[in-house]
Amino acid sequence: MNKIALFYILGPLKWTFFISLLTSSYAMALVQDIATHSGYIQDIEAEKHELVEEVIPVFKPESNFKDLRPMIFQTKLSKEFKRKYIEVFGLTEAEQNFLFPKQISSNETAAENFIFEQERNEQQRDFGEYMVKRLVEFHADNFAKSNEKLRTVYEIKEAISNVNVKVKSGYEFKFNYNLAGNYIDFRLKNPLKIDTKLSLQMDKDNFGPTNVIEKTLVLGYKVNPITYVESLYAVEDGIAKFVAHKGLSRYLTASITASTYLRSKGESERERLLLFGFTWVN
Repeated sequence: MNKIALFYILGPLKWTFFISLLTSSYAMALVQDIATHSGYIQDIEAEKHELVEEVIPVFKPESNFKDLRPMIFQTKLSKEFKRKYIEVFGLTEAEQNFLFPKQISSNETAAENFIFEQERNEQQRDFGEYMVKRLVEFHADNFAKSNEKLRTVYEIKEAISNVNVKVKSGYEFKFNYNLAGNYIDFRLKNPLKIDTKLSLQMDKDNFGPTNVIEKTLVLGYKVNPITYVESLYAVEDGIAKFVAHKGLSRYLTASITASTYLRSKGESERERLLLFGFTWVN
C-alpha cells in the first residue's frame, strides 16, 4: 500500500522534472540564438563601454518613378487649357466661385439650382472630353512631325490649320483651327499691343467646319507690368464682360469682374454682376 502511494507521489514528480529539463534546455538554446542577433549580448558588463548610436539616419531610397505630367501636359498645352477653362467657367476666380453650384439653397431656388448644376456638370464633362481629344491631337502631331513617313501629312494639316498673314508693317493676322474643340481663332497682332481675338465656335459633336453657333470677341491690354484689363463679348448669347487684374504682391492679386446681358434671351442666365475678388497663389 505504501509502495503504491509512493508511486503515485514520485511518478508525477519524475515527469515534472523531465518536462522542466526540456523547457530549460529549449530556453537556453533560444537565448543563445537570440544572442547571435544584433542588439543582444550575453555579457552585460561589456555593454557599459559600448558606443551606441541612439538615432540612426535613414535616407530616402532612390525611386525609379518618372513623372510623366511635364511630358503629357507641356507648357503650350497647359496655357491653352487654362485659357479655354476661364472662357468657359469664368474669367476670374471670383466669377468661377460665384457661378459654381451652391450646396445650400432655399426651397424656392432648389429646383433652379438642380437644373443649373446639371448644366454645369455637362459643361465640365464637355471640357474634359475636349482635353482628352486635344491631348491626343497634340501628341499625334508631335509623333507625325518626328516621323519621316508622316511628316508630309503633318505639314499639310499645319498649313490648313495655321495661317499667318502680314498685312502691313506692325500688323499680322493669324488664323488657327482647333480640331479637338472644332473652333477657329482669328488673332490680330498690332503695334498698339492690344490682344485681339475673334473665336468662332462650331458644333463640338461634329468633325470639321460646320455652322457657327457662337462668335466671341476678346480684347485685352496690359496697362502696366501689374495691371491687365480684358473685355469679352459673346455675340449669340448676348453677354458682355469686363475684367481687371492687378497684382498687389508676389502672391496676391485683386480682380474686378463686371458682367451684363445685351439680349433678353440667350444660353446663359440673364443677370448683371459686379464682383470683387482676391486670389492668393503660393
